[in-house]
Amino acid sequence: MQAQYTTIFDATLTGALETWSPVLLGAMCLVFSGAIWFKRESMMPNRGEGARVVIGVLFIVASVFWSGLAAWRVGAQNAAIKAAMRDGTVEKTEGFVTSFKPQYGKGDFWERFCVGQKCFYYFEYLPGPGFHTAGRVAPKMQVRIFHAGNTIIRLDIVPLPKRQRGEPAPGGETE
Repeated sequence: MQAQYTTIFDATLTGALETWSPVLLGAMCLVFSGAIWFKRESMMPNRGEGARVVIGVLFIVASVFWSGLAAWRVGAQNAAIKAAMRDGTVEKTEGFVTSFKPQYGKGDFWERFCVGQKCFYYFEYLPGPGFHTAGRVAPKMQVRIFHAGNTIIRLDIVPLPKRQRGEPAPGGETE
């Protein structure tokens, strides 16, 4: 019997707001830094002019650095995904989830799992174009993953059967 997969993530359908949110945050910080620069005399009346200039410049430099780094990172990831899709180098890995380690398990920020010989890891709060939502993958779950390197472009799963309260989970623990 052919497995019935359900697509739970497709990077080609990801909204621009989700993918570019770090750049938008940097832009908001830059606007905030501009407000500090122009209002520095009224915001810091007990500081000398030199201190007000240094504080304003530090905020502006930090905002520009953050925005540039975020734009470079997200842009590079988007370009890599588009190039892999265009060149036909997107890999497909299919099988059962093994070596599953949930996010925040034993002090680790990364959620990790393997399918066959290929292992994946991601952090839920590190925005980008690939799959990075913790808690959607479970041990022994059947999955089909389209990926470029470690970046999951599309994730299809065979949902685990619903279980009754007290029944063991796929990993052996009970509710």
